[in-house]
Amino acid sequence: MFRKLSLAIVSCVALVAFMGLAGSASAGDVVHADCDGDPYNNDAVIHDFELGTPDSHKSFAPSGIKGGALVCGTRVFNCGPGNLLICGRDSYYDRAEIGVANGVEITDTASIPTGAYAGRADVHVITDVLSFPSNQTDSTVLTVKPKGEADCPGNEVACYRGQGGLGHNYNWTVQDPVTGKYTLVIGKIIPIAGEAGLVKIDMMFCEKFGAPGTSQCGSGGAPVVQKNGAASLGKASSGLLGSNPTHQKPCSNGNGTYEATATQRGGLVTPSVTSCVVWGGGTL
Repeated sequence: MFRKLSLAIVSCVALVAFMGLAGSASAGDVVHADCDGDPYNNDAVIHDFELGTPDSHKSFAPSGIKGGALVCGTRVFNCGPGNLLICGRDSYYDRAEIGVANGVEITDTASIPTGAYAGRADVHVITDVLSFPSNQTDSTVLTVKPKGEADCPGNEVACYRGQGGLGHNYNWTVQDPVTGKYTLVIGKIIPIAGEAGLVKIDMMFCEKFGAPGTSQCGSGGAPVVQKNGAASLGKASSGLLGSNPTHQKPCSNGNGTYEATATQRGGLVTPSVTSCVVWGGGTL
């Protein structure tokens, strides 16, 4: 997807160098309104990153995923003879990665029918067509595609196409063969005309796949996310006076943490950001 909806930490030197290009928009620049000015000043950072599993708050239970983020740092503008060229395209975001939390398992789509509905995403992009840069919004649907199709790399666990009125992109999930952890990759947006980059996304992955040709999550069958991760409430402990159990801060035990980065066309990678998802113990 671009969807609702899977991200190397930039060096301080590179970030400082870029910040010289960021800042509030000047006349003629196109910057997303939520990124321009106080408090974000169009810095090359992922803001407001948050994920949740609304269908279940139990560890190791299947659940859908809802989440979103604001990815600032894009600024394009007319330039060149007669202002007929577009400058700033290197600031378009072509890729985002979300490292999923410990113990999360993503369903292998090899056995899922092509075209099965997996979810949706509401995306906000900066795009340019015929030398006219602008902000655009789009609603996309995420459907299962064969592994290795188009921009999916071929070594993925799952391949999805995000299709909307402005264009499409491919999203995929890979699994580290050593750690077993999964990473969701949100690929380059390919508009029907011109070029574009992602700025803001609100995404939703179904609890269970919907039938091909529909835009509804399924009520049975395979879950999109096979199971949530390990409990992230922290271990209970006893107080000095006896049975007075307390819990550590959520995700302080290393579980429940999703981590995201985004990469611009010019190679700049945002600092990583995290979101804590609270899961209790037990299963369905």
